[in-house]
Amino acid sequence: MSENTHEHVDHLPPAPKLRRRWPWILALPVLFFVGLAIGLGDSGESAAAKPEVSPETVTQTVTEEIEVEAATMPKSCKDALDGAAEYIAGLEKLVKIKVELGTELIDGNFTAIDGITERQDRQIVKNDKAVMRYAANTVLCEREVGN
Repeated sequence: MSENTHEHVDHLPPAPKLRRRWPWILALPVLFFVGLAIGLGDSGESAAAKPEVSPETVTQTVTEEIEVEAATMPKSCKDALDGAAEYIAGLEKLVKIKVELGTELIDGNFTAIDGITERQDRQIVKNDKAVMRYAANTVLCEREVGN
């Protein structure tokens, strides 16, 4: 058995060599101080050779006219916004009509209810037209703007 173990030991690869780190450890501080000495020595000589220069402040105002094209809103987009505003105002009127109708129902004034329901129906038609204008102009606006 001991012969077999010696056989395997003889065929093992050699141990890897360890890298020597001490040259780098010594070289880096030496290079640092050499660079520092060169930098300080150079700045000392050039500072003595150069005359002193006093700083000068220059203020200059430049006025330039630039033409900028203002973004314009397509008519269809304006019409869409107008349609939305008209619809919102119509909803407000419709709510007031509904409140008035409820008040007359509570009071039992059934003769006034016919006139109120007619106004309600006219307002609903106006709101429907406003919504249709808004929807159509929104589609046109999106096409014109490119969204």
